[in-house]
Amino acid sequence: MVLERRFEVERLPGITSGDALYAFRVPLSGREGRCFITAADAGQLSQLTTDWVGRALDNLRTAHGMTWLERCLCSDAGLQLHAEDASDPGSPPRRL
Repeated sequence: MVLERRFEVERLPGITSGDALYAFRVPLSGREGRCFITAADAGQLSQLTTDWVGRALDNLRTAHGMTWLERCLCSDAGLQLHAEDASDPGSPPRRL
């Protein structure tokens, strides 16, 4: 899955915090989806990269299935990612 990162600040339906969003285009079979992460969640990562987004999408596909993932990516709002959706190799382990 090849991702195109768009450095944009935008407000999406359902997001009312006023937080900046980092959005990514996700090419799918004959269409395009999108996902995003808030600046607050991205700030918990050592670095926000398309590799991290790819790992997050792979983890979500494994957990919920491809149909669910495509439906969320192609929804009006897109799929919101969270820091815990994928491991961040540059971050120290979290203590429980």
